[in-house]
Amino acid sequence: MVKDFGYFLRRGDVKRQSPDRNLSVSALKGGLERLELSRELLAGSKPKYALENAYEAMREAADALLYLEGYKSFSHEVIFAGAIIGKIRRLLSDAGHGKSKTINSND
Repeated sequence: MVKDFGYFLRRGDVKRQSPDRNLSVSALKGGLERLELSRELLAGSKPKYALENAYEAMREAADALLYLEGYKSFSHEVIFAGAIIGKIRRLLSDAGHGKSKTINSND
């Protein structure tokens, strides 16, 4: 069952902090690099490593969103929160197609 973001806040898996655009951009760049590496590994018939890097790309994209919105995650589970996963898909898709988008808490 997918848990909502509030669950992770209450549990202490996510903490409030000052929004940090620079850290967000850095995390997103790292995620995009991992996503590209994942594609290369998959093309080279290394599916296990492609999957590991795709997962890490998604986690870094989630962290980028959280940093931008003023949060820090202490759990990998947070990336599966319903409110976060749709944003991650859009963020990676937009960034992978050269689109610039500002993410806000209503996305």
